[in-house]
Amino acid sequence: MTTSGQPRYMDDEEWPLKCDRRAAVLCVADDACLNTILDKILGIQTHRNNTPQFHFKDSEIRHIVFKQQLIYKDFCNNPVPYTIQKHNRFDELNGAKVVATKHIKKNIVLFELCGQLYPFSDKFLIPGVNDFSTVTSSVNDKDYMFLGPVSFINHDCHPNTQWHSRTKTLSCVKTLRDIFTNEEITLF
Repeated sequence: MTTSGQPRYMDDEEWPLKCDRRAAVLCVADDACLNTILDKILGIQTHRNNTPQFHFKDSEIRHIVFKQQLIYKDFCNNPVPYTIQKHNRFDELNGAKVVATKHIKKNIVLFELCGQLYPFSDKFLIPGVNDFSTVTSSVNDKDYMFLGPVSFINHDCHPNTQWHSRTKTLSCVKTLRDIFTNEEITLF
């Protein structure tokens, strides 16, 4: 936001690094999906990335936004054995978690519980603002912004799921063991 309270708009050319631009677009797309889809279902305002709004023209950027909308719509509109629920286990207000709504067997890929990921530079992260949904690749040691319904899975030292890569920019989770009804779905 600007000092006048109006959204700050940026153009493609304002981003010094292409990877930061993609990560920023993912943040904006995720904020929009949360606001128009998930928050209405939960009845709360979940996390926000507080990234400036954009006027992007290229088709790659429009594809990132479109794909993020599809991810949330698939998650909310398809019959899946899990849901996102409110919780306040941590200090944050309006936290959320993913909970099984029925028994899920071991070695099942939860395709709708996914998210897009794009690399970013150190300059992109703002502590306490957009640093809550990042992952570091064990393959190339790069940091990635990782957003979608999967970002509501909380950490556990004894998780019941693990990462499952679908494409270079899309990952979901696979069960490590049976998950029972009302059990929280977790990752390491």
